[in-house]
Amino acid sequence: MHWHYKLNHPPYTVMSKMAKHHMLPRRITKILKRLDKQDTRPPMCNDCCGAKATRRPWRTSAGKGNASHIKPATSPGDVVSVDQLESSIPGFIGQMTGKLARQRIVGSKVYVDHASDFSFVFHQTSMSSEETVKSKSAFEKFAASHGVNNKHYHADNGRLRIISS
Repeated sequence: MHWHYKLNHPPYTVMSKMAKHHMLPRRITKILKRLDKQDTRPPMCNDCCGAKATRRPWRTSAGKGNASHIKPATSPGDVVSVDQLESSIPGFIGQMTGKLARQRIVGSKVYVDHASDFSFVFHQTSMSSEETVKSKSAFEKFAASHGVNNKHYHADNGRLRIISS
């Protein structure tokens, strides 16, 4: 166990390979050879037991990266994902000149086009429906200026679901 701790908790297979290459003291090599002959493993240390006992989620999704419910996008504007983030600490509104505004940024909407991987972020001073509609119209205006017509929005929650239909 001393060598197991000293070598930063390597697995038994690594310890036995090190013993075969004479990288461990002779008495440790003899013990590991005896265990190999008996076809047994040494007891696992408490730290290794704790590391092996990881928590697993009780609910699992269909699969990682499996987005079969999202339409496949072939050209820009076919499918746009929308999500929002909210900050617990309001931030300053960026400005170059003038007196600092009293309003603060409290959240943002993020639009990502699936075909082109283009992302558009709209910072908001409140998380109201009015600001959400402003962000959507700003994104659509930006997309239209680049000749893109957004056909489908994919959102996962409340207000975003309402504006995307």
